[in-house]
Amino acid sequence: MQSQPLNPHSRRRFTLFAVVFLILILAIGLLASCDLTHLDWHGLRENIRDSGFRGPLICMLLYILFTLLFIPSTPLSLIVGAVYGVVAGTVYASIGTLIGATLAFLIGRYALHRSIRRWIGDGKTFHWIDEGIKNDPWRIIVISRMFPITPYNFLNYAYGLTGVSLAKYMIASWLGMLPPIIAWVWTAAAAGRIAEGNADKKIFIALLVGTAFFALISYMPRLIRKWFPPPS
Repeated sequence: MQSQPLNPHSRRRFTLFAVVFLILILAIGLLASCDLTHLDWHGLRENIRDSGFRGPLICMLLYILFTLLFIPSTPLSLIVGAVYGVVAGTVYASIGTLIGATLAFLIGRYALHRSIRRWIGDGKTFHWIDEGIKNDPWRIIVISRMFPITPYNFLNYAYGLTGVSLAKYMIASWLGMLPPIIAWVWTAAAAGRIAEGNADKKIFIALLVGTAFFALISYMPRLIRKWFPPPS
């Protein structure tokens, strides 16, 4: 008796679970190859610094895992900025964060749609987000990425329940996540160089840019209240 072929939805679920499983295995393998005798942030920074070519891959995998597991990635951004500087640090943080957000979005849309829908329920907050996505997806995704609405990482799964396309979600998410990444990475990179006594004009410019992006992020609550009044 021949087995029935998987329908498209089941194939998507299987593929997503397989990708997440492979990422977990790869992350465990890379982390196991490092000397993780210290599990604090300082120890992690030193291990990443001493990991050579594996360091960037470890950072990106950690961003993916943190995003999927609802772990705040701000301390990781500080480490990446201090170790790799403004340009490489921004690239690694952007790639890892975007991949993690995209996987969470796909899991929410195809793999765990019903479970996440039951978890969220039909509350006013999700209804507000869903209506905002229908009316102006670019603006609401970009702003929600820039300003850490709680629970920040859960929004990645919740957006999978809306009607926004994957391409639009990825582009808008990247545009929105870039300012906070620059703020943390550039500030950490500049502070690290200043602490080492290697301050120059470029370092102070990086510190100024990071501070400017912090100011931009702090203004986000006003824009959210102005453009998207909360549900009554």
